[in-house]
Amino acid sequence: MTRVVTHLSGANQGGAERQLLALIRTAVARQDAEYRHEVILVRDGPLAAEFAALVPTVVLNKKGLIDFAFIRQLRAELKKRRPDIVHSWAPTPNLWAPLVSRSLPGPLAARTVMAEVGLDEWKGKILKFADWLSYRCADLVVGCARAVTEAAIRRGASAARTDTVYLGVEVPAWPDRAPKPGRVQLLGRVDFRKGHQLMLDIWPEIKAAVPEAELVMAGAAVSADELELKASLAAQIAGQPVLTESVQLLDQVNPQEYLAQAAVLVVPSTSEGLPNVVLEAFSHRVPVVATEVGGIPELVNHGQGGWTVPAGDQQAFRDALIIALQNPEQAQQRADAGRQAVAEMTLDRSLAEWETLYDRLLDSSGVMKRRQARAAQR
Repeated sequence: MTRVVTHLSGANQGGAERQLLALIRTAVARQDAEYRHEVILVRDGPLAAEFAALVPTVVLNKKGLIDFAFIRQLRAELKKRRPDIVHSWAPTPNLWAPLVSRSLPGPLAARTVMAEVGLDEWKGKILKFADWLSYRCADLVVGCARAVTEAAIRRGASAARTDTVYLGVEVPAWPDRAPKPGRVQLLGRVDFRKGHQLMLDIWPEIKAAVPEAELVMAGAAVSADELELKASLAAQIAGQPVLTESVQLLDQVNPQEYLAQAAVLVVPSTSEGLPNVVLEAFSHRVPVVATEVGGIPELVNHGQGGWTVPAGDQQAFRDALIIALQNPEQAQQRADAGRQAVAEMTLDRSLAEWETLYDRLLDSSGVMKRRQARAAQR
């Protein structure tokens, strides 16, 4: 049995958290005795109970940027659990799990990169050095898209110790579409990189061109900066009649329920890895208007799935969204092409690729050979 401990930032309802939960749910449903999964969360969150219902889960509740009590707890948990693989997932675990794992005699650290190179723009020298150090400690750096893997290499990861595993998605039977005309949705954490402000800035022009248009922006705000941004967005909506009558700012919602009503999903981000919500939109035949960041162009391209524009080009984003709303048949054709593109990007495929990498790590370290030798002696 291969013991895999996954170290995750938190249990909020973001794309990374939902992706990992779906993968673990898929693994548990298979009832495969070859892999045993456990989860260590940096912080608590709404999905913690769902993780705990599936696999052994512990919450460490890290405080502040550097919390020595958290580091000691993480080391103690890894030492107690004695995993074969430590699979870190998202920025904070990617920093600490490889470093702490190296201090133990047994586990390997398989590091997952979930952010594209644009994140370097806001990182200072200390955090960039921390990235470089954790890359050096990890046995494998895995991007969720080619662009993400290439960005990790530029930031110091060894090309020989990198790989790419695309996200997986539940692909339902061909769903019927009955979208609400003009319904535009932005589903994502309230963060300055997600483009909420851009949508409010261009919305009066969108509304003038498409009178029936309405905008729903839904996502969690957890940190102080996120709460401050959400309050600012709410004040702006309340202060402009055109926004007040046609824009909703909601908390976290179930993306699959809301996607059924969407005429268009927008992803106006300035920095992304490979947004889980894009795959979910494609699987539900929803057209996407997105910026060309991270792995998005690897999915949304040449008319497949929707439209992409350069990040930060407000006018181009506005024009693409107006075209999508004014040409629903063309938008649906592009969405259906996107649906075909993700038909093979299933959770089973993604999980199988992760397990192949786990086995490769164990084989290269000699663990698999020692197991086979012990089995032969029995």
